[in-house]
Amino acid sequence: SNIELVYKMKWIVIALSVLCVYCFVGIDGAAKDRQDTLQAFQPLKKAGGGKVQRKLIAGESELFVALQSELILSQEQYVQQTIDDESNIRNALEQADDTDCAGFVATATDSLMALGGISFSNCVAMIDEEMFANLYPSTSNTERQEYAKASMLTALRGLNIFTEASTIRTKLEAMLTAPIAIDGVSTTVQLSSILRSALNDCLIAARALLKQSLGGAYTQADTICTQ
Repeated sequence: SNIELVYKMKWIVIALSVLCVYCFVGIDGAAKDRQDTLQAFQPLKKAGGGKVQRKLIAGESELFVALQSELILSQEQYVQQTIDDESNIRNALEQADDTDCAGFVATATDSLMALGGISFSNCVAMIDEEMFANLYPSTSNTERQEYAKASMLTALRGLNIFTEASTIRTKLEAMLTAPIAIDGVSTTVQLSSILRSALNDCLIAARALLKQSLGGAYTQADTICTQ
């Protein structure tokens, strides 16, 4: 239900807030090349991708794949905004006089990016659950397995767009090359609208918190580390 989606979204934001307390625990401090991150969405954007899908599946299954593709691609703008924020921090760190301070901020930024990826992934998982629950009201194990085989959202669950982009791209390419048709499901206009809205709300909330945290890192890089 919509109420359940709101509560789930709130818990995702709360969880990310708690995790941010630990953002300064070191992971690899080297700046990441984010080109792979944006390339992860390419399989869904290739000109011939939709045509291939329509040849292999038809009817409701085609609409199912189209909706899932749209939902996954809706992350792209928030991912790009986050990469831009990270780039601003890296650029500021290049001007830093205090190398110890710069290293600390760089490590914290890596942690924040990883946490942001977890938050975006949680939004995808939430929508995947909601989509399954609406398409299969009985939610039996057999139906869950059938849905999972065809669902790109399920395939991406638990994967971090900022640290596992190549895995995401590989999974999408595999599923689009040989999509699995599912029978007896109806992706209605109303359901599509609900899922789009809920995912967008979740991504906006996650992005807002991440923007605030990365903004703090930028301030540190631009002021504290340059004194």
